Amino acid sequence: MVLFLDIRNDRAIIAIVEVERAQWMSVKGERVGFRSFDRVKKVLGKKKPGAVIVAVGEPSTKRALSWSTMRTGVAMANGLAFAWDIPVVAIEICGDETRGELAEMVKKAAKKAKKNRWITTSYNGEPNITKAKNSL
Repeated sequence: MVLFLDIRNDRAIIAIVEVERAQWMSVKGERVGFRSFDRVKKVLGKKKPGAVIVAVGEPSTKRALSWSTMRTGVAMANGLAFAWDIPVVAIEICGDETRGELAEMVKKAAKKAKKNRWITTSYNGEPNITKAKNSL
């Protein structure tokens, strides 16, 4: 069993991927990272997956990327992998993949996963944290 997380904007996709089937869930709205964590806890209970696979990469034009939300997803994946002592792997997706294609990508990534490695994200956009804000 592998846990898949796609938390890159205000709509998270979570899947429990097994050899023959996958259980798909979505979480929408504000604080999607925290709400995704709650969903994972409820679905898995005390079960521990063999690996955590997290989506990274620029989504298609259908859904805008939220840099903060993606960092939350990566941090959650790293934290769960550390707590469970299992591997974590990032896979680059655009968001146009079918569930079947994603499940195959997740299984393939999980086979190559190695413990004690952590993932990071990279940001290639213009920084805007220091740009002047409109004052009221």
